[in-house]
Amino acid sequence: MASAVSISDFIQVTYERVHHSDVQGPPEKAAAGDVEPNLEICFTYVLTGETDTITNVAVRRLAEHSCPSYLRDFLQTLEPLPLDSMVDPEEVGPAREMISDFVAQLVRECDGVEGLDRLVVEVVVWVGGEEGEGDVLQAADDGDDEEDEDVEFLVQRRMSLVGEEVYRGEGGSGGGDEGAAAGEKKKTCAVCLEDAEVGEVLVRTPCVHLFHGGCLRRWFQTAGFCPLCRFSFDP
Repeated sequence: MASAVSISDFIQVTYERVHHSDVQGPPEKAAAGDVEPNLEICFTYVLTGETDTITNVAVRRLAEHSCPSYLRDFLQTLEPLPLDSMVDPEEVGPAREMISDFVAQLVRECDGVEGLDRLVVEVVVWVGGEEGEGDVLQAADDGDDEEDEDVEFLVQRRMSLVGEEVYRGEGGSGGGDEGAAAGEKKKTCAVCLEDAEVGEVLVRTPCVHLFHGGCLRRWFQTAGFCPLCRFSFDP
């Protein structure tokens, strides 16, 4: 059952632990401990008094996000629009700190929980409430076309720095199927957390990490660095 906590006057965090027994999947794999729990996080802005919302969602390995400072940087990239433009500038720093500290605590509390499939977290920020506030949402709607063009330009520029290659399996840099036979462990895309299939076309970054092309393109719509090592793709 989901729980909701108000961590400030305008921020609410809803969270729920989902166990393997609650979802459909291969029980033998979960029992063997082969499935690491994920952090599924949703960041939402709600315009006070309206039904309009702006939402961004991401899924990451749970164990990688127990550090508040790292989590704060990650959550900032997940903000649907910069928080600076949504709330009082004096409240931005404390708000980001409260959110990251609270989510980091939720992650730490999941350490050692048996049979955990994922931690689902939704961060809801209410903006506006007074006349004139929340205009940034309307401005964002009015400027959608221009913003989409800017984002696509950035995505294209970032994608131009990666190359394609056929995945041969772990340890299989050459052609044929020898690599697939030599390596039993599959490469996992750090964006979607799905295993790559032998023979599948992946993209390789300058920092030598492999991803699904579509996944990396979606990542580049909101971030200009490598999902694994934070190598920057922007000048």
